[in-house]
Amino acid sequence: VGYLAATIGTQIYQAATDDSRERAYDEYLKPLVMQDPDTYETPEESDEMIVLTASLWKALEDNSTSYTDYDDMGRTIVPLADVSDACHALFGPNVELQLNGLDEDNLFTFDDTDNQFHVTPYSTQSSFIPYTESIGVQADGKKVLKVGYVAPADKWRSDDIDAPEEPSPVKYMEYVLAQTENGEEYVVQIR
Repeated sequence: VGYLAATIGTQIYQAATDDSRERAYDEYLKPLVMQDPDTYETPEESDEMIVLTASLWKALEDNSTSYTDYDDMGRTIVPLADVSDACHALFGPNVELQLNGLDEDNLFTFDDTDNQFHVTPYSTQSSFIPYTESIGVQADGKKVLKVGYVAPADKWRSDDIDAPEEPSPVKYMEYVLAQTENGEEYVVQIR
């Protein structure tokens, strides 16, 4: 009886403290949170450069082991098709990348002769990272994530033994997710 009670208690505790769903959303949202986007009501209102940069970082994170080609300046070569796929995964099937007017001061350039991005190596250690605190559902069925923005200097991000178990986000945003017909989620609103 004691063993059965301990086993059931352990299972209840694990179910109550399991945050694997939230941490999965952290990974999904990381390329977007890194850009610290402004709020928007619809994906069409989002900043085109934020969409492009977040999509590029998502492509890099999703396919990092397959990018083994570099240009003569040591920049990683990333195919446009991968970035476009990442854009649809983050912002939905109706959002398209805008490649007009790219500034040369970016961490990447686009070569329209071979449809490839050339990306300068960059550490994400100086960017915000997400910490999803809660997952809710609106009346219309869209999922709402309360996402904390964890600053680079947060002790939680350090490798110290005495680092806290949870971060101290500097701000919070709500990310609203919709689903495609296939059940794939994408960000439709940031507030």
